[in-house]
Amino acid sequence: MADPFRSLVLTDNVELFEFVQALVVEKGIADVTFGCSRQGPLAARPDIDVVDVRTGCDALIARYRLIVSLHSKQRFPSALVRAVRCVNIHPGHNPDTRGWFPQVFAILRGLKLGMTVHRMDEALDHGDILYREEVPVLFSDTSYTAYRRVIDAEKRYLRHNLHALIHADGESQPMSEEGNMHSKSDFDRLCEIDLDQRGSFRDFYDRLRALSFMGYRNAYVRDPDSGKKVYLSLVVEPE
Repeated sequence: MADPFRSLVLTDNVELFEFVQALVVEKGIADVTFGCSRQGPLAARPDIDVVDVRTGCDALIARYRLIVSLHSKQRFPSALVRAVRCVNIHPGHNPDTRGWFPQVFAILRGLKLGMTVHRMDEALDHGDILYREEVPVLFSDTSYTAYRRVIDAEKRYLRHNLHALIHADGESQPMSEEGNMHSKSDFDRLCEIDLDQRGSFRDFYDRLRALSFMGYRNAYVRDPDSGKKVYLSLVVEPE
């Protein structure tokens, strides 16, 4: 039988892992372990376990009463979310920006951005909402600066609510609608920009800043002569 307070935090985000790891120690929260994906940036570290939620589903059900998905790239199987209380901390404002890279689509399509804590069900970024906070999207934001604001909101939530999240189910409200779901393929289609496409400069400004994220090559055009990709990134410097 699972320890009634044994919890797993599953993440592929180095910054959030280190933040929550330190928070658990600071607040003296017991019986919390950490896991990451096999192909993620944390997999080689000795202070976190590699966990595959699909092949290890039965073992997770036997061991944990709570699994928190914190920027984990793994899709939880139905059997797991049915048997264990699974909570997702999503860097988007459900139901407006479900799915991949919420800040990209918030900028590009004028959708709400934020962070959502919700019980997980069998659909992606779907389920009863425990907490939600909207984060403003500024005219001068790139994908990176908007994302940083979301991370700050998530850290504030975790600092004040981690103990309660782990030890209590809490009140929730159902999602009012299905909203907008964006996939990795939706993002990939945005990245190639047609040199012959027509539109306003505002259209291209929003698309480029939505695809500009420090350290990543996202937006590109094709060199008409060689056919090779030429990557584009927008630097925005507000007054």
